[in-house]
Amino acid sequence: MNQYKQLYARGLKTYAPKFKKELQAQVDTFVRTQDYSKISSKGISDTLYSLHLAMGIPMAQFSYKSVKKGLKSHIPDEHKSFLTDLWNNVIIRYLNYRGLADMVQNITDTTKEQIRRFIIKGTTEGLTLNQTIKNLKTAGITDYRAALIARTETGRAANTGSLVGAISTGIQTNKIWISTLDSRTRIIPPDKFDHWNMDRIEIPIDENFQVYSLEGTDYMMYPCDLTGSAGNTCNCRCTIGYRVVKDENNDYISYQDSPPMGDAGKIWSLLTDNNNNNIYNAISKP
Repeated sequence: MNQYKQLYARGLKTYAPKFKKELQAQVDTFVRTQDYSKISSKGISDTLYSLHLAMGIPMAQFSYKSVKKGLKSHIPDEHKSFLTDLWNNVIIRYLNYRGLADMVQNITDTTKEQIRRFIIKGTTEGLTLNQTIKNLKTAGITDYRAALIARTETGRAANTGSLVGAISTGIQTNKIWISTLDSRTRIIPPDKFDHWNMDRIEIPIDENFQVYSLEGTDYMMYPCDLTGSAGNTCNCRCTIGYRVVKDENNDYISYQDSPPMGDAGKIWSLLTDNNNNNIYNAISKP
């Protein structure tokens, strides 16, 4: 957990300013052109992919080592570069599969909506359009969102990478929700959402956590999962751990014999497809 906290803190320090810069660039584009269609998503997209690799690769390495340590195994030095290339490839492809492009577009659409509301507000206050647009450049309307996106995506990137690393061991594990327990942790009451009582919930790696709230139940692969509602994902600081599953003879269970299902199965298929088989076969032995 301490390693996750340190990585999370570094991610926020690095990427909150980057998201602020890219969101402000979207606002500046409108100020310059007064044309919503000119607002580009590319900067946001590039920053998101960069963040997911910067956070995902170290967390994949950490979870891989953690599972291997439970088997009293290790990573041969000659395989480390293979692992990094493999995880890089799979994380990018999995993000595309999960629809990261749609999320990028949603971020851009939200920027456009913020601009629209700012202009309406200026009009109701009696300002001319030119005055309102001039004020828009320095209003900082996206500053809060930049920090929010950085916090949420840092957690999402770390947990995605963690899951990829655990599955890439080729060993069946259970996953464990680990909450950051302090005065900021969500709990009912007073909150509508509850991560306090999610702490230490353990389920098979290919099942979804059932995260209850006063607004319903989210079925999430991991904390900050894209499928979760905003109340369960935004600013979430939770992470996941793993426990190796043994059979009746106290032996590990290989995914070659019993592959995972669902989204975990998708990650497994990306790890073991024809493009990755030579690398994977070299590193998957416990």
